[in-house]
Amino acid sequence: PPAAPSSPAASSPTPAGGGFGSIPSGEGRPNAGGGFGSVPVNQAGGGYAQGGGSYPASGSAGAYPQGPTGGQGGGFGGDGFDGGGYGPPPEGDKKKKMFLYIGIGCLAAIVLFCVGAYFVVSMLATKVEETVTETGDAMGQNLMTEMARLPLALTLANIASTCRSDPSGDSAANFFHPDVFPKVKDKVCKINEGTMDAINDPTRTAISNLANGTPEDQALATTLAYEPANCFVFAIDKATIITCRDGANQTRIVHMADIEGL
Repeated sequence: PPAAPSSPAASSPTPAGGGFGSIPSGEGRPNAGGGFGSVPVNQAGGGYAQGGGSYPASGSAGAYPQGPTGGQGGGFGGDGFDGGGYGPPPEGDKKKKMFLYIGIGCLAAIVLFCVGAYFVVSMLATKVEETVTETGDAMGQNLMTEMARLPLALTLANIASTCRSDPSGDSAANFFHPDVFPKVKDKVCKINEGTMDAINDPTRTAISNLANGTPEDQALATTLAYEPANCFVFAIDKATIITCRDGANQTRIVHMADIEGL
């Protein structure tokens, strides 16, 4: 009879193994195992990463997924990703400060310019004011003097008109101071168109304020209760007429001489 086949246990070699609970090595299996609870060693995968080592490559059973490449990883309790410390301020902050300093400098320059301009303008304004005051006084005096010509021209025109209706001249008494009219009554109606033309001609009539006249001329006003500053002297060729303005702004003749030849 044929011999009985040998059992696999008797003909096959016993695979190398580890202790109790270890994973037997074999084809397609890990080569070696550890003791009870030991972590198997992978060929393609890696064990738990140690310290700052790299993560194991992915693809094997039980392997850890590959971590980010930006920083270092570690095992349990290992260091985290690298961080950054306090670095220099961003470029934008430097530009903001630069513009701030420039603005402060410009503002200071404007303030200094305005202060200097104020003092210069103040000095010029003072000089101009003094000049204008002096010039204005002279111009005002000249204007006042020239304005005195018109009241006298109107007064002479009214006297001439009155004398045409009253040759005695009595009707013209209102145009003279009461104390003066009796002295000049015989000359009143000798005022004519030639007299008025001479008054209106600046080349023939010089006008001055009685306040600038002689004491004798001023006395003509003060004795009649007029202020010399309110009186004017008209030198018409060789004739002379002095008028004064009273408080009611009425012009009266206080002196008249040598008008016959006008």
